[in-house]
Formats: sequence, structure tokens, C-alpha cells
Amino acid sequence: MTIRRLYFHCLRRFSGPKFAAVTKFWHVYHARYSTNYLVMQKLYEEYSTLVRTGPNEITIFHPLGIDLLDGPRNTNTKDSFYNVLRPRTSAIFTRDVEDHRDRRKAWEHSLSSKAMTAFRPRIAEEALAFQQAIATHNKQTVDVNDVMTWFAFDTMGDIVFGEDFGNLSLKQC
Repeated sequence: MTIRRLYFHCLRRFSGPKFAAVTKFWHVYHARYSTNYLVMQKLYEEYSTLVRTGPNEITIFHPLGIDLLDGPRNTNTKDSFYNVLRPRTSAIFTRDVEDHRDRRKAWEHSLSSKAMTAFRPRIAEEALAFQQAIATHNKQTVDVNDVMTWFAFDTMGDIVFGEDFGNLSLKQC
């Protein structure tokens, strides 16, 4: 398998660490202290904009890569990882194009430019509630993951369902 991945794999022409071409454990080992951003910066500086970071993985360090791989005109198929919710699906996790299109329709009106202009004052209110929830801690630490989740759900509830779920006001961190 090692010989195949190094010399015969379709990604063999992409530069990157040799061990990364053999196993993903190389990457996991180097980012083991939650320093993936530093590992990636070093790879970019050493190998440029396209780096082989795993046996079947290329990392793109270029802003156009986002539109190319995830933009509206891409024809890529999502990886089997997106089946993780099976048998349930969602607009984000579905791999079926028709299912995605149908599920996305519920969000199109809510996320249009006109709707976002109308929602701006309501989102600003949610942002103030977010700020107040953090301010209640004075100088104590805040679990920002929880507070951001509450903010996101309150905002989505307001925009999609027309109802603030009250997570920020109920929890107050």
C-alpha cells in the first residue's frame, strides 16, 4: 500500500510530506495539540498552494478554492462522510441533488437580500442579547461555544420561524 500511495497513486504528483502521502496519522500526530493552523501554515510556506496532506487528500491554500469546490456551479459530490446522519438527512448533509434543492427552498426566502435587510434590526437585537449574556460574567471565563450556539439558534429561530427561542435570555451563560 505504501509503494502504491507514493509511486502509483493519482495524487503522487502533488507535493507534500512523504509520510502524509502514506497515512493520515502523520497529520493527526503533528496537529495533536490543537495546532492544525500552525501545521497548515508551515505546509503552505514549504509547499505552496496545493499540498498533499493525506493519502487521498489535497489541501488548497487559495481563496478561489472555496468557490471552485463549494460554489454554486461546482459539480462535486459530497464524500460518504455526509451519510453520518443516516437514515435522517438535512439540507447540508444530503448527498442527493434533488433532495438538497427541495430542502433549500425553505431557506431561500429567509436568506434573500431583501429579507436580510428586514432582519438586520432583529439580528442586532440578538447580538445585544449575546453581548449582555457575556457581560453577566464580568471578568470570569465564558464557554463561548455554548453562547455562540444559543445565539445561532435564537437568530435562526427568529429568521426561519419568526420566533426567538430565548436561549440567551434563559441561560444568561
